[in-house]
Amino acid sequence: MKRLLLAVSLTVLAAGLSTAVLAAEPNKKEAAASGEGNLKIWEWANFLLLAGGLGYLIRKHAGPYYAARAAGISKDLVESERTAEAAAARAAEVDRRLASLDTEIAALRAESQKESAAEVERFAQQTAAEIAKIGALGEQEIRTAQKAARLDLQCYAALADVVTAAGSALAPQDALGELRSFASALESPELRNALITPAVPPARKRAVIGRVADILGLSRITRNFLFVLIDRRRIAEFSDVVNAFEQILDERLGFARAQVASARELTEEQRAALTAVLEKASDKRLRAQFAVDASLIGGVLARIGSTVYDGSVRGQLQTLRRRLSAESSS
Repeated sequence: MKRLLLAVSLTVLAAGLSTAVLAAEPNKKEAAASGEGNLKIWEWANFLLLAGGLGYLIRKHAGPYYAARAAGISKDLVESERTAEAAAARAAEVDRRLASLDTEIAALRAESQKESAAEVERFAQQTAAEIAKIGALGEQEIRTAQKAARLDLQCYAALADVVTAAGSALAPQDALGELRSFASALESPELRNALITPAVPPARKRAVIGRVADILGLSRITRNFLFVLIDRRRIAEFSDVVNAFEQILDERLGFARAQVASARELTEEQRAALTAVLEKASDKRLRAQFAVDASLIGGVLARIGSTVYDGSVRGQLQTLRRRLSAESSS
């Protein structure tokens, strides 16, 4: 392209110089009549020369130039078509993904629900397994506790058999009194801690009980019973042991337990008289345990086994209330 412009410029410059020379020539030969004809000839010759040069240059250089330009335009058109096709493909892919978005969301939701259901099922199975394990452990602990309770009752029953046997060196009430005296001594925090703590070995605890038994004057039978309680680690529940032994002893001696509550504290004479009345009413020998319950307002409430004798003011008021309610409803 640069060569073509240079050639055209040189041709134009040459033509201009020729025209200038020819233009000056008529002025010098102005007088000659034949000069005008020559000028016309030279003008046409210069024009033809210029036209031929331009035609030659254009034919030589314009063809490749326009061919290159056409090739570039064609290439650009191909690239544009490719770009348009790629854009159309991307747009189609986007449309396809948008069209399948609802399906993918539904699939994800279904998968999530499936995983949630599986997790719930797994948690339920684990919970059931843990419950079963806890139940098994609980049953095992219950069996262990029941076995220990049976052994304890056998121990208490053995003591009751010894003291109630004919010719026993220790009377039943004396055995119960000795146990109660040891229970009173056990109220000392120092003695209780020494006999309960695992840090003190059993042999040491036996020695402590021996010294306490010497001070309290306990019999050999009671000492041996306390040694058994040390071995079975039941000293911490000694008050329950005494109550259980007393109940077993009463059963062996033919006594029934009577729980008696009164609105105020009863004197010894009143307790004895009330016990005699209850023994006559129940036709049983009774061991009465007395307590105070101010809510009774007045009178007493006695329970012997499953039988209740209600002589309290509260009970009479409740009976009267039920009677009045029945009469009003009828």
